[in-house]
Amino acid sequence: TGPAAKAGLLATRRELRGVVPGDVLIGIGTRPIRSPGDVAAALAAATAGQTLHIKWRRYDTASASGGADPRYEELEADVVLASAD
Repeated sequence: TGPAAKAGLLATRRELRGVVPGDVLIGIGTRPIRSPGDVAAALAAATAGQTLHIKWRRYDTASASGGADPRYEELEADVVLASAD
């Protein structure tokens, strides 16, 4: 129910390499994402039907040691924003 979900950015199955629960959004378009407010601002500046390039980080919980440098992969995709109607 957050800003990404309200904009039509829905989670997918991990096998499809889409955004899944636990992933961390790190960029929308040219904007870095550091807080929920950054997500809201990026989506407020976009319009329905617009294609946005998103980047997110997926942590590898199976191999993460819990130390200062957990293993992760950065993923990216282009998404078309749906209308809220």
